[in-house]
Amino acid sequence: QNINLSKIKKSLFREIKVRTSADIFWHELMLDFHGVPLRCRVTSEAMFQALQSLLPVSDIAIEACTTTILCFGPEDIASFPTNFSDEATPDCTIFENSQGEYAIQRDFVGHDDLQGQISILTDWRNTDGIYNALRWALPRRMLQHSRILLHSSAVVNKSGQAYLFLGHSGAGKTTVASLADHRLVLGDDMNVVVVDRQVLVKQAYLGGAISPDRENAHAYPIRAMFWLKQSEVSGITPLTTVSSLQKIIASAANIFIGANREEHAKNVMQLAMKIIEHVPCYELQFQKNKEFWNVIERPLTSTEKICSMARD
Repeated sequence: QNINLSKIKKSLFREIKVRTSADIFWHELMLDFHGVPLRCRVTSEAMFQALQSLLPVSDIAIEACTTTILCFGPEDIASFPTNFSDEATPDCTIFENSQGEYAIQRDFVGHDDLQGQISILTDWRNTDGIYNALRWALPRRMLQHSRILLHSSAVVNKSGQAYLFLGHSGAGKTTVASLADHRLVLGDDMNVVVVDRQVLVKQAYLGGAISPDRENAHAYPIRAMFWLKQSEVSGITPLTTVSSLQKIIASAANIFIGANREEHAKNVMQLAMKIIEHVPCYELQFQKNKEFWNVIERPLTSTEKICSMARD
C-alpha cells in the first residue's frame, strides 16, 4: 500500500547484492531446521546473539548445509530507511526474474537465488521480521524433507498425544491454546507436521506462543486434527477425505507463492494424503470455554480403535 516505501525497498536489493560479495560475515550459525541443513551467516555479534536466542541450534557439519542465509541488518545498509516497517498491510509481495525470487514484506526484504543462497534484510531487533523472512524462505524447502508448516495450534495431552487445531484467521486457534490448562502448548500460530512412518507435530520456532523448554527435535504423535467452527454447542463431525484434504492444504503456510508453484502444490497434496491416512480429521464446533476438551478427549469408540489399528 505504501508505494513510495515499496520502491525504496526494491532499490535495497542492489545494495544487498554488492554487500553479498564482500567478506563481512563474521559469524555462522549451523542448524538442522526441520530437516533443512541450514547455515546462517551474519555480519554482527548482536545479530548472531539474536538468532541464537530465536532458532533451535544444532551441531551439523558445514559440508552438510544445503541452504545458506545471508543476514543483513540496518547497520549494513547506508540507505536503510527509518520508516522501513511503516506499512499497513502484512502481505508479502513476490516478484521474479532470471536472478531468482524477490520478496518484500512489512518488516523484511529477501532474495532467493533458487540455488541454495538466500539474502535477507531486516531489523534483527524485530523478531517478527526474522520470523517472516524464514516463513517466506523455508517452508517450500521443508516439503522436500516430508515436513509441512501449518497455520495451527498444537496442544499435547497428558499421554503425550497432540491435537492439531486448524481454521481461518479468527476461527479460534489462539483461543484454543489459551484454554489448554495443564496441557502443553507447542504453538498457537505455526506448527510443523512431520510425515514419516507416523505423523508427528513439532513446534515451528517461527513466531507465536511457544514452550521455550521444548527441544526442536521433540515431536509428538497427532491423535486428531480439528477444523475450528465457533458454535453455541460443543461437538465434532467427521470430515470427508476431500474436505480433510482441502482443510490441510488451505492451512499450508507460504507454499503457493513464488517459483515452482505446481511442484510445491503436488508435494503438499502427497503429504496431505499421507496425513489423513494416519490421522482422523473432524470439524470441531466449540464455544470459547473449556467444554470442548470433554468432547475431544473422550475415550475412543470401538470403531475408532479399529481404524487406528488399521492405520498403524
